[in-house]
Amino acid sequence: MASVPGDQSRFWDPVWLRGEREASEQIAAARTEEFEDAESVFDALDREEGS
Repeated sequence: MASVPGDQSRFWDPVWLRGEREASEQIAAARTEEFEDAESVFDALDREEGS
Protein backbone atom coordinates (compact mmCIF):
# COMPACT_ATOMS: atom_id res chain seq x y z
CA MET A 1 0.00 0.00 0.00
CA ALA A 2 1.31 3.46 -0.90
CA SER A 3 1.08 6.53 1.28
CA VAL A 4 -0.64 9.60 -0.18
CA PRO A 5 0.37 13.05 1.11
CA GLY A 6 -2.51 14.81 2.88
CA ASP A 7 -2.64 17.67 0.38
CA GLN A 8 -3.06 15.15 -2.46
CA SER A 9 -5.76 12.95 -0.92
CA ARG A 10 -8.65 14.70 -2.71
CA PHE A 11 -7.24 13.44 -6.03
CA TRP A 12 -7.81 9.87 -4.84
CA ASP A 13 -11.43 10.46 -3.80
CA PRO A 14 -13.79 8.15 -5.77
CA VAL A 15 -15.96 11.10 -6.89
CA TRP A 16 -12.90 12.98 -8.16
CA LEU A 17 -11.60 9.90 -9.97
CA ARG A 18 -15.00 9.31 -11.62
CA GLY A 19 -14.97 12.91 -12.89
CA GLU A 20 -11.46 12.46 -14.25
CA ARG A 21 -12.53 9.29 -16.10
CA GLU A 22 -15.56 11.08 -17.57
CA ALA A 23 -13.41 14.00 -18.69
CA SER A 24 -10.89 11.66 -20.31
CA GLU A 25 -13.68 9.84 -22.14
CA GLN A 26 -15.13 13.13 -23.42
CA ILE A 27 -11.71 14.30 -24.61
CA ALA A 28 -11.07 10.98 -26.36
CA ALA A 29 -14.46 11.20 -28.09
CA ALA A 30 -13.71 14.79 -29.19
CA ARG A 31 -16.67 16.13 -27.20
CA THR A 32 -14.90 19.33 -26.25
CA GLU A 33 -15.25 23.04 -26.94
CA GLU A 34 -12.71 25.82 -27.32
CA PHE A 35 -13.42 29.37 -26.22
CA GLU A 36 -11.88 32.71 -27.13
CA ASP A 37 -12.00 34.06 -23.57
CA ALA A 38 -13.31 33.47 -20.06
CA GLU A 39 -16.53 35.38 -20.72
CA SER A 40 -17.39 32.93 -23.51
CA VAL A 41 -16.82 30.02 -21.13
CA PHE A 42 -19.18 31.48 -18.54
CA ASP A 43 -21.79 32.26 -21.20
CA ALA A 44 -21.70 28.62 -22.34
CA LEU A 45 -22.02 27.40 -18.76
CA ASP A 46 -25.01 29.70 -18.20
CA ARG A 47 -26.69 28.34 -21.34
CA GLU A 48 -26.01 24.76 -20.23
CA GLU A 49 -27.39 25.48 -16.77
CA GLY A 50 -30.57 26.90 -18.31
CA SER A 51 -31.17 23.76 -20.38
